[in-house]
Amino acid sequence: MLSRRFKGYKHELHKYYRTFNSHDEACEKPFNDVSNFKIGNFVVKSLRQTNFKDDGESVGPIEFWKKTHYTEKGWKTPMAQQLYPSPMTEDEIYKEVMDKKLGYARGRGYGEIGSSSSIAKRIRVEELQEAREKATNAEKRASELAQHTWLTAQTLVGPAARLVRAWSYVILCVVIYLRACATFVTVGVGPSSSSRPGKEKIGDFL
Repeated sequence: MLSRRFKGYKHELHKYYRTFNSHDEACEKPFNDVSNFKIGNFVVKSLRQTNFKDDGESVGPIEFWKKTHYTEKGWKTPMAQQLYPSPMTEDEIYKEVMDKKLGYARGRGYGEIGSSSSIAKRIRVEELQEAREKATNAEKRASELAQHTWLTAQTLVGPAARLVRAWSYVILCVVIYLRACATFVTVGVGPSSSSRPGKEKIGDFL
């Protein structure tokens, strides 16, 4: 019901508007039902008009966002007031939308800084590789010490020999532990941890 009445009212306004020769003439003589309407005080700007300054130059998205969320009375919402002082830069927006892999920005080539998640992943891989190298070096030193201790025990007799052999067993356990740590680190650095290739190696050590 209201829809039909509104369409009929619009049709009457259109018929009245077409009786004038120009738009300015129609504004000077408004329709009877809107005779108290002050045209000069009511200005509606379209989206296209709002997107341009008075000099006709296009404004940026941040300035346009302010124009649509700020009035003479202030910000329309508290959230708008909080977001405006710290907008994202154009480079941050570009990286958020376009960056897909580390060290490469689509459309800009190599040399660009990747996203924060990619950087964190790279740092994690480097840390795991460094830990693997340290574990491997420690295993090598412990293995050499165990071999040297065992050879020394072969030349001794009595309680001293038993003590040296006991220490050699302790060092051997340390070597096995270090090998296990190195294997787990290798699994973490590998392309996939689902296959768990280090499990069989640890079983061989034990």
